[in-house]
Amino acid sequence: MPKVSIIVPIYNVMDQLQRCLDSIANQTFENFEVILLNDGSTDESASVAKKICQNNSKFTYTEHENMGLGPTRNKGIELATGEYLMFVDSDDFLELDAIQTLYESISSKNSDISCGNFKFYFDDKKLNFVNGNIKKEDYINLENMSLEDFSKKYYLSRVYSYSAWDKMYRKEFITNNNIVFGDNKKIFAEDNYFQLQIILNKPTISFTDKVIYNYYQRSNSIMNTFKPNLIERQINMIALLDEENKNNRDDFFTYILAPLTLETIIMEAINMKDDPNRITKYKISMEKLRSYYLFNEAIKNMLRYKVYSLYSGFNKKLFIYTISYLEKKKFVNLSDKIVTKVYFK
Repeated sequence: MPKVSIIVPIYNVMDQLQRCLDSIANQTFENFEVILLNDGSTDESASVAKKICQNNSKFTYTEHENMGLGPTRNKGIELATGEYLMFVDSDDFLELDAIQTLYESISSKNSDISCGNFKFYFDDKKLNFVNGNIKKEDYINLENMSLEDFSKKYYLSRVYSYSAWDKMYRKEFITNNNIVFGDNKKIFAEDNYFQLQIILNKPTISFTDKVIYNYYQRSNSIMNTFKPNLIERQINMIALLDEENKNNRDDFFTYILAPLTLETIIMEAINMKDDPNRITKYKISMEKLRSYYLFNEAIKNMLRYKVYSLYSGFNKKLFIYTISYLEKKKFVNLSDKIVTKVYFK
């Protein structure tokens, strides 16, 4: 049985796919399997994937009609036979010692999850490290840490990122707790939905500051295109998580879901940045969000527990402005400020 199962969803990435697969095939760690899942690609991605499977027995290939990233990853989890899981997006690539680094971290600490550092590329231009706050050999146990401390020190600061791909997971922890990716046609941010379920189950987490992953974002990628029904999908995700945690609601809602609902405001502003009618549409989206009962509770909790204190600097000011606007105090016109003055000068 392989120690590590690497799950690679594929969708129309023929120009970047070979680089991704080569970075996995050439790993210094050898005891792994690679599950390639073609999610209905219409380009030549299938040919690239099938070719490496012919030449390397560690790689297996399966294909299905397009169903989205979340369900495709779930299918990969079902097919995986390894003790540990990793997820690699098919337009990204690994450092050659990535599996070895994460495996040593997770096995030496006997943790449920190990997290590494990553580099960020935009159309082949390398940018600064995104996750530079990770401290070498850091280790936490969520059973012994308050959600307030975790949110402030790890989650909102992105030390523990929202992403699936900069980590290694103990498969037993994922399957025993029925942790799955969301359907991105129904919810927004299937990666974050996965991570928040993990947080609810209080894992042990080890960290390494070593770079293990290269995140590649194309100017025409899904991250940089308009996202339909963003508000509705974000509300769906928050409602699902709230339902899962209904018996222990206060801390998780206050320190995790309340800030997350407010971050939706910024996401929708970025989502509409190229729309000529963005101000009007943004106000409509905000009214839709404000009519949702959990959002109103989030605003109250932000005020009652001073949750905005979890943030610092500009983000703290932005969230105070947000709360004031949503409480209908005449402190700032949030729509104009975010959409026009803050992000899109």
